[in-house]
Amino acid sequence: MLILQVREQQKYIAFQIRQKVKQRREEQLHKLEEALRDEWQKAQDQKMQALEELYLSSLRAIGEGHRQAKENCSSDVEGLGEQMHVNTLWKWKDKEQPKLPACRLLRHILLREY
Repeated sequence: MLILQVREQQKYIAFQIRQKVKQRREEQLHKLEEALRDEWQKAQDQKMQALEELYLSSLRAIGEGHRQAKENCSSDVEGLGEQMHVNTLWKWKDKEQPKLPACRLLRHILLREY
């Protein structure tokens, strides 16, 4: 009878040890999971930050390109408009038949071109 009690006691002690080991393992796995999740989140945040910086620099580059194109285009258009105006005036002068006063002539030319 005493042997049976001792045996039952040993089984209970072994069961408690197994439960403690199982609990410790689960705690360690949980801590590892949290650490890995935090590390992954930091890596994702860094990637997102890098992509945002790349996106913003691309937008700035596009804006700069548009600004330069606008400057080049506006100076080209101004020069072209001036040249066309001069050419038109020379054509009228060559014909020696100005049918419209200068102001109306210019307005007529500009409206016709655009």
